[in-house]
Amino acid sequence: MHLDGEGELLEAIHKAIGNDIPIFATLDLHANITKKMITYGNGFFPYDNYSHTDLYDRGYEAAVALVKILRKEIKLCLKMKKLPLLVPSLGTEERPNVDFLNMAHGWERNPKVISVSVVAGFPYADIYESGLSVLTQTNNDIQLAEQIVENIGTEIIKRYKEIIHKTLPIEQAVESAMKSSDNPIVLADISDNLGSGSPGDGTLLLRKLIDMKAKNVGFANMPDSETVEQSVKAGVGVDIRVKLGGKSNYNLGEPIEALATVKTITDGKFINKGPLSHGLMNNIEQTVVLEIDGIKVIVTEKRFQP
Repeated sequence: MHLDGEGELLEAIHKAIGNDIPIFATLDLHANITKKMITYGNGFFPYDNYSHTDLYDRGYEAAVALVKILRKEIKLCLKMKKLPLLVPSLGTEERPNVDFLNMAHGWERNPKVISVSVVAGFPYADIYESGLSVLTQTNNDIQLAEQIVENIGTEIIKRYKEIIHKTLPIEQAVESAMKSSDNPIVLADISDNLGSGSPGDGTLLLRKLIDMKAKNVGFANMPDSETVEQSVKAGVGVDIRVKLGGKSNYNLGEPIEALATVKTITDGKFINKGPLSHGLMNNIEQTVVLEIDGIKVIVTEKRFQP
């Protein structure tokens, strides 16, 4: 079993190109940074934000630093401190994460500092080197880099009990959403998150929304190629009897048997218009929208994290 894919990739690249060509990479905020990655990579620029709205900025930052190294204007010193913490996925605008990020940005005002990152790591990866990391890169000042990672690392450990992801049972979450005057309300099923490796076709939340007669709901999204094929054959405006979702080998709910109206059929090609990967063309293959008891459900041929 390969437990460190990125480390092995960097090692292979390093062996192929030798010691004279620097290897730089941008990283997801939830990367599990390993010793092998640090050994074979020369520079790393993880995203600052969750949601990941700064992909372009980190890529630009990495490119500028790489050019300066090639021109011999800077000598990059990298230091990482791995903390014994498996942390949930929390927004970086929330405390305490925003405080840690502000500390990193404060250190970046030092002209000797190239970048400072608080990398949350991915707690669901079953590898030895999972966990939160503090990563600092300076211009030829390893003592400063060590000072920064110790400073931020100590503060995070001091406040680790504040790093809590509060969740609600499904029924309570749906009831709260139905009573709320805010708009829109997002109910995120964290147990069936495609980005965390789940199949994405869990039906527990959708079934509860139907049973509690929630209205004005858009459900994104349910991967189910059989139901997509059935819907396309029937055509827009036709009522069909579906067995929706729950077809994977995970205990995340039985298929929902219901009468559904085919509202939309599309080729599944669309461009991201929001701040996350803005302008990116996606192709999730044939996609339909079904209406079940007033709830519009996006059903996709291909698994896709909404």
